[in-house]
Amino acid sequence: MVVLSRPLAAPAPYRALAPGKTYSFGISVHVGHSAKRFHHTSYEYTLALGSGAADFMAVKQ
Repeated sequence: MVVLSRPLAAPAPYRALAPGKTYSFGISVHVGHSAKRFHHTSYEYTLALGSGAADFMAVKQ
């Protein structure tokens, strides 16, 4: 399991996040011990805060 956290109203240069909106994101995993730069990158996913249609749903606990 991976847990990511940050304030919804983040200071610049970050984007403020708002409940009820949907955001797009991707994930990259970089390998540090390779002789060359090597990484895996995901397809685009969507994240909804509170409600909506998305690949991932974040809800307040």
